[in-house]
Amino acid sequence: MKRFKEDAERLRLLLDRNATTRTLYEDKLTQVREYEARVQAQRDRILDLELRAPMDGVVLRRDGEIGEIAGINPGDVLFWVGQPKPLRVVAEISEDDIARVKEGQKVLLRHEGLAGQELTAVVGALTPKGDPLTKTFRAYLTLPEDTQLKIGMSVEANIVAREAANVVLLPAEAVADGAVIRIVDGRARRTPVVLGVRGTRMVEVRSGVGAGEAVVSPYVATLKEGARVRPVAVRP
Repeated sequence: MKRFKEDAERLRLLLDRNATTRTLYEDKLTQVREYEARVQAQRDRILDLELRAPMDGVVLRRDGEIGEIAGINPGDVLFWVGQPKPLRVVAEISEDDIARVKEGQKVLLRHEGLAGQELTAVVGALTPKGDPLTKTFRAYLTLPEDTQLKIGMSVEANIVAREAANVVLLPAEAVADGAVIRIVDGRARRTPVVLGVRGTRMVEVRSGVGAGEAVVSPYVATLKEGARVRPVAVRP
């Protein structure tokens, strides 16, 4: 490339002194431009082969190794790049419950691998539009700096919509059609109840069952009223 440019410059000087023809000079100049275009095309191809992260961060996960054939499909992932802190949980909330969810509410998290440990978060943001197909809204839950959760973990999230002290809680499977089966003097008694907050495993009972009373769990629809039953201890 350098030699072609030097030849073009020499011909330009000769043309200024009328020692050569303009046609010869323009042919050489065209040749220089052709090679410049080829060089630029090769540079563009090299740039296409470079991997560039769309954001600043660190490599969180590497899915490709040297010597492997990768990246041949548009959706292939070689590296996961992001910020390790702060962490947040992306949660899907049913449209039936979204009206009770507000930013700043406390969230209780549960993970099988961290059973017995208190995992908390805070509702950080809510998407204003829901998904009409899944009938859910998306919430972003902010985790504390000292959380033991790792990137990529899946958790069960329970958003605290209301707190009440000294309430009666029953397993969700013990309630059916707004009633429970109490055990009174060794016999089954179907009793209507008024429920409060519903969770995935437990429900709040506002009236109908008192603290310390025994109920049948799970609810048995075929159990006759007044049938004799014998309570057993619940296994932990």
